[in-house]
Amino acid sequence: MPNSDENKVILKQRERLFVEGVVAGKSARRSALDAGYSEFMAESATAKILPKVRATLAEELEKRMPMGKLAEKILAGLEATEVRLASKGGEFTDERSVPDFSERRETATLLAKLLGALNESPQTNVQVVLDL
Repeated sequence: MPNSDENKVILKQRERLFVEGVVAGKSARRSALDAGYSEFMAESATAKILPKVRATLAEELEKRMPMGKLAEKILAGLEATEVRLASKGGEFTDERSVPDFSERRETATLLAKLLGALNESPQTNVQVVLDL
């Protein structure tokens, strides 16, 4: 049986700091800047840095949040709702729970990035359509 350490990728210090930032919840751009990458590189961190560190990032995320828990969080984001209130004459007249399309779009984009299905560059416009 092959030793799993043989397949382990050795990351440079900046790449390790980038992974730590993303795992801590920072955006890819902010993680890249905090890790010491240039503004130019940080703007395209998803396309240029993430592919190099994807396996390590997945390992670190798994250590902190098991896949089942991560799947629950992603599902919650894809099904996110928000409460909208209506008022008339200063009185609340109605309260409705409606889809939170902004949160759903953000979650779908994050999921696509994590799965490697979305490779953004600074000039790329991305439109994600959810049919739930």
